[in-house]
Amino acid sequence: RWEANAPPYPIQLFMEENSTIENKTVVVTTSWSGLEKVENIDALTGASEEKDLPVFTKKIIQRLDGILKGKD
Repeated sequence: RWEANAPPYPIQLFMEENSTIENKTVVVTTSWSGLEKVENIDALTGASEEKDLPVFTKKIIQRLDGILKGKD
């Protein structure tokens, strides 16, 4: 979960240390507004609201299907 306008430190560190695999990494972030994401990383974002879980889950599955089929 995104806090104080930044990802949790372990996530930021992981992304920095593994930049060579950034095209093979799927990042999903949640935040109060649902808009925050790691800079320069293509990510799915969403608000931290349980009622939005079905829509958010569908977006994740669609994105992963596209990646696995070579369309994204």
